Amino acid sequence: MKRWIAYYDSFEEKLLIISLAVNVILILSQIIMRAAFNASLVWSEEVARYIFIWQIWLGTSVSYRRKSHISVDIIYDIFKSRLSHKIIRTVIDVVWLAFNLYLFYAGAKLVDSMITRHVLSAGLRLPLVYVYAALPVSAAILSLRLIGGIIGHWRSDEPDVPFGGARLQEWSHSAEEVIVDTVDTEDAVRANETAGREGEVKTYGCH
Repeated sequence: MKRWIAYYDSFEEKLLIISLAVNVILILSQIIMRAAFNASLVWSEEVARYIFIWQIWLGTSVSYRRKSHISVDIIYDIFKSRLSHKIIRTVIDVVWLAFNLYLFYAGAKLVDSMITRHVLSAGLRLPLVYVYAALPVSAAILSLRLIGGIIGHWRSDEPDVPFGGARLQEWSHSAEEVIVDTVDTEDAVRANETAGREGEVKTYGCH
């Protein structure tokens, strides 16, 4: 099971990277066409917009796995025990899961409505069901990750890091290193200046 999850994680990231590259090429092509040839691609803006929608919704799954979602983690400073962190993370994920299941239900109803009404896009005449399907698909994927996360909180013995915690820790360590380097540099400069003044005084005394 872990191997298949790893395969999907890799596929998800590669898909987002490729879609981002395609989007950049589409938008850049549109700019070049308008600036250099005074013409435009009718379909590029629409395709880029739809790709961007899918990127946003699929990106929530990657962000959850990497714990990159924005969060307010002051409560972790109030309750510092490992058990408290597990309980807090479980409550958060359960609430999030409930909201996500509602998104899946609402998204499925919306997709069904799009199929029934045969709604098409303005430019490409593409069935909009392919665009709106991003909501239930991403909600289903994230729900599975949330269920796995809830189970993992109690199976793992490692300290539970809140969302954004790993990234904030990296930034804090980097900031501390910069501050230490700056202080060391300033101390060295002051020491050199002091040594220089002492040398000048000794030289003047000799004369």
